[in-house]
Amino acid sequence: MGKPATGGEDGEEYQAKRSARVPSDQVSADNDVWRERLAVVETVPPEKKLFQKASEAPVQHPLRIRSYFQSSSSGERVWDEPPSGASRIEYSSDLEKEMAEHQMAECTVIAVPGLESSLDSSSEQES
Repeated sequence: MGKPATGGEDGEEYQAKRSARVPSDQVSADNDVWRERLAVVETVPPEKKLFQKASEAPVQHPLRIRSYFQSSSSGERVWDEPPSGASRIEYSSDLEKEMAEHQMAECTVIAVPGLESSLDSSSEQES
């Protein structure tokens, strides 16, 4: 019972496979339902700053849709794939994926003037 083939970030199709790194005797079923949810997130390369000085031009990073899985019993969330041992997985429907695409198209990334300077001063006060 694997995940149906879906598109990856690069447009390539993939099929979920059993992990070769986690021995099957170390994974036990959790008797829980994990539901896939979709979030529109801003991707910030690790070498880039999320915030900048208000005097500089605004930094805009690309948006993308990222999935997370939420446990129906505990509410715990994990990014990108369900945890090993997930007993039952409910994937997002095509309609939910379309809605996420629409939300991403409607999103605008804005820079908040002075945000970095207020963050810098608050971190200096904490030290």
